[in-house]
Amino acid sequence: MVLTETDVHMAPTAPDKSGELDRVGEESRFLPRRLLFAPLHADPRWPHFSAAYRGYRTNDLTAAFAGTFGETFSLYRNRAPLRGQWDLVLQA
Repeated sequence: MVLTETDVHMAPTAPDKSGELDRVGEESRFLPRRLLFAPLHADPRWPHFSAAYRGYRTNDLTAAFAGTFGETFSLYRNRAPLRGQWDLVLQA
């Protein structure tokens, strides 16, 4: 690799922030569209939809169905100190 004088004196470029969301400029909202914090993958405590069917080989119980129904609803979002935000959600 050969360094030339033009490479040394080049000004540093500004970081590209085109992929970042502009959450600082958002105003307070009632019923915002997206969640502020995305749910973690495979988190057993996060409400979600699931169904399970289990077959048993006993005299009393032959089969059982277990279903869970849950969702997270964002109710209100507002600004917080230090360029942050807070979110009021209902998990059912």
